[in-house]
Amino acid sequence: MTTTVNLDEIDGKQAAQGFVRWLLPDLAQEFGFDGTIMPLSADDLACLKAEGWLTLNEIRDTYVFSRAAACIQPALASKVQALRLKAELPEKFEQICASELPGAVRECGPSLQLKELFLRPPLPLGKAIGRIRQRWGVELSLIPRKHLTGVRSIVFEHPSDRATLAALKALPGVGTLTSKAVDFFNKSDAVALLGGAVLVTPTSVPKIYKALAEACEILDVVPIPSLYVKFGSLDAHTLGADEPYIVLASMVLSLCSHEELLFVLGHELGHIKAGHVPYHTLAKGMKESAALGSNLTLGLSQILFDATLSPILALWSRRSEFTADRAGYLVCQDQETALRALMKLGGYPPAYYRGMHTRSIVAQGCRFREQISDHTSDRLFNVSNLWSASHPYPVVRAHELLEWLQEGGDELLT
Repeated sequence: MTTTVNLDEIDGKQAAQGFVRWLLPDLAQEFGFDGTIMPLSADDLACLKAEGWLTLNEIRDTYVFSRAAACIQPALASKVQALRLKAELPEKFEQICASELPGAVRECGPSLQLKELFLRPPLPLGKAIGRIRQRWGVELSLIPRKHLTGVRSIVFEHPSDRATLAALKALPGVGTLTSKAVDFFNKSDAVALLGGAVLVTPTSVPKIYKALAEACEILDVVPIPSLYVKFGSLDAHTLGADEPYIVLASMVLSLCSHEELLFVLGHELGHIKAGHVPYHTLAKGMKESAALGSNLTLGLSQILFDATLSPILALWSRRSEFTADRAGYLVCQDQETALRALMKLGGYPPAYYRGMHTRSIVAQGCRFREQISDHTSDRLFNVSNLWSASHPYPVVRAHELLEWLQEGGDELLT
């Protein structure tokens, strides 16, 4: 996309104004647009949506108003149609618009002007737009998520995850060490969870179990793994091996919508599907053992772990999150849902969830990438920050997921 738009500042209203300026170039002065409002074509808006700057709702609203404009001035129809096709708005949505807008425009009378339509829509049009939103909401609720029967993890594995895990497996003794660590820590963790967490079943927490079953069916994970909920902040992890189990902190269920929960569960199922779980268990076990042994060896065991296996395991663990995020998307099947979940997991204040927009994490990601690419000191600082971290920064995860989607990662759902 080639525009002079300042992406740190663009919002849905500015994007809509930019499209109107492209749609009606001769009326820019009449609409009161200043020089900061640059024309944005259908291609531009589609790119902004793909990159997370605009939501589908914002695109739909822009399309609805433009579609109404085409009812007044039929010569605009080809440009409006270009927006629908570029933004991949469904034919069913167009059918709803076609059934509501022409009649509303006629009801407004022949004196209705384009300026009035965009700046202060008459009551009949306002009601029609409300009905379109309502009808489309009902339509969306009836569309089932696609089940990826027979899907293999290789189709959503991140290349760096696959390469790093292969290198980790090739280290001498890692296979034996992993097997023993899983056997040992599984037993202690199983006892702790049974004693201190809630096992989710069809009878204990049916709504959550239903979401887990749905996620497993979509990603073709059999059998359904055990799911435990324990008190805690926004966190989720999966451990085990032959019988992996998922642990969700209670705040995930309190602060995430059903769709966002599907992303979180899909993320954890992605770890299972990609064979990550034994190595996550190894990393957790060795970290806890090193910390325990540190008290007995004056810190020597912790130092040795931090200097040897810890960075390797942490490096792979961060890469594995990219794979799992892709799986989370394939389960929730909505870009905005995935980005919102990452924003919440990254610490977005719950009191401001209503005003949350995906462009926040996209803009922050752009600034982050500029920092680590332009300044060696910042790059070294960030590498040192992540030396032993098991998860990459949320903005990096969002960037990696969006990049995968722009490269066609969602073709699995078509």
